[in-house]
Amino acid sequence: MAAVKEWARADALRVLRDGLPADVLDWKDLADRHGFELDEMDDPEGVVPITALYAVFEEAAEASGDDARVFDVFNASDIGAFSLFDYLFTCAPTLREGCHAWQRFMQIRSNAYTITFAEEGGKGVLEWKLQDRHGTWRQNMFARMAWAARGFEAALGSQTPPLEIELATGAPVRTSEFQKRYGSRIRFDGNRNMLSIEAHYLDAKPVRNDNNLYAIIERASLGELNLRARNTSPLSAIAEVIAETMKAGSCTLQAVAATLGMSERSLQRTMEN
Repeated sequence: MAAVKEWARADALRVLRDGLPADVLDWKDLADRHGFELDEMDDPEGVVPITALYAVFEEAAEASGDDARVFDVFNASDIGAFSLFDYLFTCAPTLREGCHAWQRFMQIRSNAYTITFAEEGGKGVLEWKLQDRHGTWRQNMFARMAWAARGFEAALGSQTPPLEIELATGAPVRTSEFQKRYGSRIRFDGNRNMLSIEAHYLDAKPVRNDNNLYAIIERASLGELNLRARNTSPLSAIAEVIAETMKAGSCTLQAVAATLGMSERSLQRTMEN
């Protein structure tokens, strides 16, 4: 696994590569220009810089001439394409516990953004907290949302479960089959990147629930989470943001916390510890 400061798992690029016609992108050129190794995409533990991940997704949309294609590519990906993280949801005792697991174990997928889960207004809400300083995340967010919806589809045994999707970016020019299925339940130009479902569904048991298997997956995920925590110091990310905000003349606790997607109190606790 490559040593990268702010990273994301490379399997998302593999799914993108395999979902596009072979002649759309020159992957060696992309790897050279964006600073990652091609082998990382097929390595179960491979990672790439988060900036590279976002940039490649944007280039793929432009090169293919279809800015909605990733919705269908990632919604059609196999359960297990993203390793343990997929099974944490589909094998969970309930949808609620699956959502909590995604939040809890997000750091095995990336140290550059977070997922939060909360119950608000009678709904369960998953929200992706991104940082604009990593580049344009629009296409990658389309992919993530379609992938997350696929998890709910598999868990509830429904091609179109009762999800509401909000994206904090504009709608694509083209229209995917995924968009056609969900119709008006996908809202673009919103304030958040979030997926929600009525709270009473959260008690539902996923179709593929297996408590024994889930316990094994949870232990394996804890092991990976602890390993990555030992290899990644949160203080290095904080120091990098402080340096950037000082250059911009905006180095305040509020500005640093907002850039990192943390509350001011959480940032203070991290630095004190």
